[in-house]
Amino acid sequence: MGREHRIRLRGPWSLAARGDGSDEATWSIRLPATWSDLPIACPAEADLTRVFQSPSGLSDVHRLFLVLDHGGIVRACWVNGRLFPLAESILRGQPHQEGTFAPAGASAGGLGRWDITCHIQRTNLLRLSLDIPSAAAPDGPLPIEVWLEIEEPDDEIHDAH
Repeated sequence: MGREHRIRLRGPWSLAARGDGSDEATWSIRLPATWSDLPIACPAEADLTRVFQSPSGLSDVHRLFLVLDHGGIVRACWVNGRLFPLAESILRGQPHQEGTFAPAGASAGGLGRWDITCHIQRTNLLRLSLDIPSAAAPDGPLPIEVWLEIEEPDDEIHDAH
């Protein structure tokens, strides 16, 4: 395995509540956030969306992964309109290994990693469908962390191509 580089997708994110009879209002938030940062009442269904640019310097030897630590509140994940099922996540159900990029305190049941290399465009739209429980801790952290991981091969492997 080669080197990895992490790009955190902290914000701005657009938050829109669904199905609550509101006027489809959207709010801007940054991650990490707390439950009290959410301008919507719990329980709720909501969408978090964020535009991001393709990382510069990617070549055909790089792999780009979307990594999502979501504490079980994300119902679905889309990149550029393509659904990335949580059940097909590379890390689903696996405990964190020492030396991985998983944040401290991440729960294995809420961690997903998908190879999105072939689905990336110059400008990309990430959408997360949330199911916010009524038992959400109003003073605790919102259990969502999102980042991109760029894997590049070891130099000797890269030079051999």
